[in-house]
Amino acid sequence: MELVYCPACHHVGIKSRLERARCDSCGADARLVAVPYPWQYYVGVGLVLGGALFLFLPQVFDTLAWAGIVASIPVRITFLIAFLVVGLVLTNAGLRVMKETARERGREAYPEADA
Repeated sequence: MELVYCPACHHVGIKSRLERARCDSCGADARLVAVPYPWQYYVGVGLVLGGALFLFLPQVFDTLAWAGIVASIPVRITFLIAFLVVGLVLTNAGLRVMKETARERGREAYPEADA
C-alpha cells in the first residue's frame, strides 16, 4: 500500500504498487509520500492474529488454560467478532493517522501548489 499526495487539490489517496500515481479527486498527477505505519496499525494486526490463535490453539491443544472458555460455537463467534471489530477499528485509525501525516509531508515537500 502506498500513499499519494496531490499538490493540486491536497488530496491524499491510496494506491497499489502497479497503479499510476493519479489523484482520485481531480485526476492530476500525484506524488508518492513515504509514511511509516503507526502503532495503531501494528496493534490492530496483532490483535486480529492473536485472536485467531486464541480461538484456534484450543482446537489443537486441549490442555490450554482457556480451552474451556472457547468450547462452544456461540462463544467462539462472539470472540471472533470482538477481535475483528477492535482490530479493524485500530487499523482504520492507523490509516487515518497515515493519511494526515502524508498530507502534512506533502504540503511541506510541494509548497509550490499553495502559491
